[in-house]
Amino acid sequence: MPTTRIDQVPHHETRGRPRIRQDAEILDLALQAFAAQGYEAMSLRSLNAQLGLSHGTISQRFGTKERLYFAAVDQGFTSFLADIEERRRAALDPTDPRDDLADLRATIRAYLGAALLRPELGRLMNQEGLFPTPRLQYIVERVMMPL
Repeated sequence: MPTTRIDQVPHHETRGRPRIRQDAEILDLALQAFAAQGYEAMSLRSLNAQLGLSHGTISQRFGTKERLYFAAVDQGFTSFLADIEERRRAALDPTDPRDDLADLRATIRAYLGAALLRPELGRLMNQEGLFPTPRLQYIVERVMMPL
C-alpha cells in the first residue's frame, strides 16, 4: 500500500467544512511528522493545518498527542512487519520449507525491501533511541519483544 508523505499533502485554505480524512492517513502522516520533528517538537495544531483539518480534529479523534503517537507507531510497525512476512513468504521455495539459509536470505531481503518503503520508521527509531523514554519502552515491549 503506497503511503502519502506529509510533504505531498496539499496545504491550502478551505472554506466551510474541512476535508474528511481517514484515520489511517492521519496516522501515517503523524508518524512521518514524529519521525521528522521528534515527539516534543511535533505539534497537533500544525499537523491539523497540514492536513487541512480544523484545529481540534486530531485531538477529537485520537485524544492526546501521546495516544496519537502510540496509534501511529502501532499502525506503522504493524504494516511494516506484515509487509516483511509477505515478502519473506513470497521469496521462499515452497518445495523446500526446511532450508534455513534460504529463509534467512529471504528474511533479510524482505526486511530491506519493506524498510526502503518506510524510511520514517528508521528516523523514528533514531529519534527515540537517543534516550530511554516511555515511548521507546512502548516500541520495545509492543514491537521488538514479541518478535
